[in-house]
Amino acid sequence: MNPKTPFSLLALVALVFVFSSSSSVNALNILQQLKGYDNYGAFVDLLNQTKLYQKINERNTVTILALTNATIASIQGRSDDEKVAIISSHVLLDYFDKIKLNKISKSVAITTLYQSSGVANDEQGFVNITRLSSGEILFGSAMKKAPLVARLEKEVFTKPYNLSVLQVSLPIIAPGIGEAILPPPPPPFTPPPSESPNNDDEEEESGEEEESSDSPAEAPADSPESGSPAPSPVADADAPGPATENEEDTPADTTSGSGASRVLVGAATAVMALVFNFL
Repeated sequence: MNPKTPFSLLALVALVFVFSSSSSVNALNILQQLKGYDNYGAFVDLLNQTKLYQKINERNTVTILALTNATIASIQGRSDDEKVAIISSHVLLDYFDKIKLNKISKSVAITTLYQSSGVANDEQGFVNITRLSSGEILFGSAMKKAPLVARLEKEVFTKPYNLSVLQVSLPIIAPGIGEAILPPPPPPFTPPPSESPNNDDEEEESGEEEESSDSPAEAPADSPESGSPAPSPVADADAPGPATENEEDTPADTTSGSGASRVLVGAATAVMALVFNFL
């Protein structure tokens, strides 16, 4: 018997133990990881009911797109097959945390657990991750013309580089799996209220008003002097009366006629006196 054989067996057993220990350490227990998060209780229940937690635990690297109790309520009434397809679409077979998501140049298509089921058609088993120029991260089915329906709300916890749990706003449902759930439309645009003039503008306006009140008012053109009487309107002047037919009836004519009579009487008296003297 070769004396080196027992040593070789011991070395082999040690290597097996090391690898098995490493696998047990890296093995995922998604139900245990999410146990303390009450906000994802309904999501954990679906993982348990559909037995998807078993498939997740077989993976060394996954990213869970978790749904809160409120958002997952919209798919609770669907069939079991539809629930399995939807929930498995929220398990990405790669590791993504916020740091890695922010390094996405534009968009990437990531394989999901639903793709590994063998029942996915076309691109149903892929999720599109898009990073907008604003930095917002959006998710949607990678199917052609499928909308980006969910946004990243927060990073729940990470275990680099094996497990990452991210909270998204809405369920991601690929076309052909079931009716999609779309985000609500944005509120109608409301124009901002007009800005009231600030105090500086009011002070400037009041200053301009004071300056205008202090400046002398322009004198009215061609105004008459206060001492001189104003001319009477032409329309108010007395119009000359109409001429009478007998002008001698006027006082001036009567005076001139009586003077002539006295001259004639005087002349007659003088003639009579001369006549008596000759007699």
